[in-house]
Amino acid sequence: VKDILQKALSAFRSRNVFDFDLDKVTRVATRTADTATTPGQSTTPGQQCEVDLKDGKWTLQLPLVARASDADVQALLNKILAERAVDFVIDDASNLSPYGLTSPTATLSVTLKTDEPMVLEIGGPVPDKPDQVYAQRLKSNSVFTLTKGSVDDLLKAVPNVRDRHVLPFDPNKALGLAYTFGADKGQVRADHGLWNTVGNAEGPADVGKVTDLLAKLSQLETTPVLKDSATDLKPFGLDKPQGKITIQSPEFKPGPALTLLIGKAENKLLYVRNSADPFIYTVPDNAFDFLPADNLALRDARAINLKRDQVKSMTITSGSEPPVTLARSPGGTWSAAKVKDRMVDSLKADTQASLFCQLQAKTWLGPVQPAYGLDKPTLTIVIQADQPTPTVLHIGAALPDGSHAAQVEGETAAFAIADGDYGILNASSLQLIPQELSATNAPSTVAPKTNNAPK
Repeated sequence: VKDILQKALSAFRSRNVFDFDLDKVTRVATRTADTATTPGQSTTPGQQCEVDLKDGKWTLQLPLVARASDADVQALLNKILAERAVDFVIDDASNLSPYGLTSPTATLSVTLKTDEPMVLEIGGPVPDKPDQVYAQRLKSNSVFTLTKGSVDDLLKAVPNVRDRHVLPFDPNKALGLAYTFGADKGQVRADHGLWNTVGNAEGPADVGKVTDLLAKLSQLETTPVLKDSATDLKPFGLDKPQGKITIQSPEFKPGPALTLLIGKAENKLLYVRNSADPFIYTVPDNAFDFLPADNLALRDARAINLKRDQVKSMTITSGSEPPVTLARSPGGTWSAAKVKDRMVDSLKADTQASLFCQLQAKTWLGPVQPAYGLDKPTLTIVIQADQPTPTVLHIGAALPDGSHAAQVEGETAAFAIADGDYGILNASSLQLIPQELSATNAPSTVAPKTNNAPK
């Protein structure tokens, strides 16, 4: 009857080994005892592992000081909370020797803010149940059993919370990026929430491309850590690195930047080391294949960024023909200055102005080359908007892929515009005035001859 009652009562007992609030944990530590493989042989030293929360960040303190992964620490804490007693052995054990708990084989402790550590002691194996071990909470005489596999997992998990990221930074806080690796070279800098390329092909950068680039860099993880410390960097090619990536961010202390050095390639791996850690990491030799070739690849595709509603006039010059100026009224009506027998198709003029104001580069070409024909443009368009100076677009020769070379005056880089965009910009928005409306005193001038100009 007693046994039946005990079994019935045990079914209602909580089997939770630990009970704590995740947000209040400040330290987790494990210790394993020295072990001897065979009698008379030298013992294998036990191991101490410890991870602490300091200044809001988890840091591995033992067996070495290193960054810890917040996600892995949270997973570890959840594992500890999920640990359950298998069987309750005895509640008032005065002699712990039969359970191997006078000299525990391992301990696991969890410390909360301002509290003493909660310590779990692991004893010996359960006779006839090799998959279970005895255990007890420190300062308690209650002995219970745990599955050996779950205990082993917990003891291994603490040293494995080490952060594996080779460039530990928050991409949302980054203010600058510069990189060189092989032929790839680029640099961008944040300016009031927008990104700009720096140096060659300077100009607005594609925010989406930069955001994606920073995200990929922040997610780079090491394969096994090669060396926890190395005084000689030459064997890894890090004394004269073949590449360097530098991130600027206010989160770095004491300095404003974190640099990753890229060493030599060996066995399909690259040796790398960041400026914050003494460790040498390895990454796959294709880990940096996503780096854009240059600043041109990072440029925003928008070659011009104006608001059409602010356009006041548009002057079009086709080759050596006289320029034609189209004025836009505050109400959005277009009119041609000094053009006889012609009126403006406002829909076409609006289409041209809209395309011009948000003109997209099909590709960025880089420095101007003679072959682009921009010294003698086939088409020049000048738009005056609510800005001190007008925006001038020169369009030159056709390129082999059917696009056309172009350049915004004042910019150093040329770009290609799609043939369809060129066709819209090169089409005349002037049309003959109907005979019944042809009476005019406007002085005669010659309209520019474009591909689609009326005869």
